[in-house]
Amino acid sequence: MNKILNGFISAISFFTVIPFKGSYEINYYTVLFISAVGIITGAIAGIIFYLISNYSSLIAAAFSISFILLIYGFNHLDALADFGDSLMARGNAEKRQQVIKDRYTGSGGFGLVFVIYLMSVALLSYFHGYYGFLAIIYAEVSSRFIMVFSLYKTKAFGSGLGKTFTSIISDNKIIIIINFLPVLIISIFDVYYILAFFIVFLIMHLLKRQIINLYDGINGDIAGSLGEIGRFLMYFMLFIFLILKIKLML
Repeated sequence: MNKILNGFISAISFFTVIPFKGSYEINYYTVLFISAVGIITGAIAGIIFYLISNYSSLIAAAFSISFILLIYGFNHLDALADFGDSLMARGNAEKRQQVIKDRYTGSGGFGLVFVIYLMSVALLSYFHGYYGFLAIIYAEVSSRFIMVFSLYKTKAFGSGLGKTFTSIISDNKIIIIINFLPVLIISIFDVYYILAFFIVFLIMHLLKRQIINLYDGINGDIAGSLGEIGRFLMYFMLFIFLILKIKLML
């Protein structure tokens, strides 16, 4: 039990800037709770949205997305920028691997960051009150699971954190199952959420396969980027459901 509790606390400490006194060591118990961290960060961001949306949904969306970026220490924003740069690189997989690992950010990185987060704010601003609160939690948990799954049955390149995570996750079905539990748990609030999730999951799985072909593997920046893109696509799917007037809550 202590190992499990310590793993949960360590996951919060490692993946967020929340000042928990957990270990920063990456181990089996830490990665069990990556999706669970999404419930916490999503709930806080959702509360921010709920409180501000009574005055302006656009401002609420901007504050919520800003909080999400901040709570993760801007690590995933940095990953997305590196990924965007490497996507624009000409050449083979080795060239893209070199670009994603360098210290510079070019127009491809700025462009992808701008599109993903600007569109996320725009989509989220269409939601109101309680639905916006739930949508943020749904998207955050989905984002974390997609990030975990991107490292399952995957070849890692480089020598960074991505390789460490892949060595733990890649052949371990238990980690995937436990990280999927938060997805199932929050679906009790919205029977259509699970449909939106599986549509996004299918898209992201196909994208992952293409990325592996382009890069000859996946690293931590790519895994983080897939999580960010997955969050954006969840907002998009929930937005589509909303404008089609599909009942989204029980």
